[in-house]
Amino acid sequence: MVWVLTDTERAGASRLLGPGNVWWQFEPFRFAGSALYRTLASDGFVIDQRTPVNHTQVVRMVRANW
Repeated sequence: MVWVLTDTERAGASRLLGPGNVWWQFEPFRFAGSALYRTLASDGFVIDQRTPVNHTQVVRMVRANW
């Protein structure tokens, strides 16, 4: 089992006013389209569970053949 902390899923770009009144820009993001996901998937891992936490997500991946 592997736990991954990553950006939350975003279909489009968004902005968030952060500390110090600085705007943070977030581009569209899909974990399943990331290099980390491709690496883990090539080693036999599949997404088992996702838990969104603010602007991040916790993804649990398990081996597909287990």
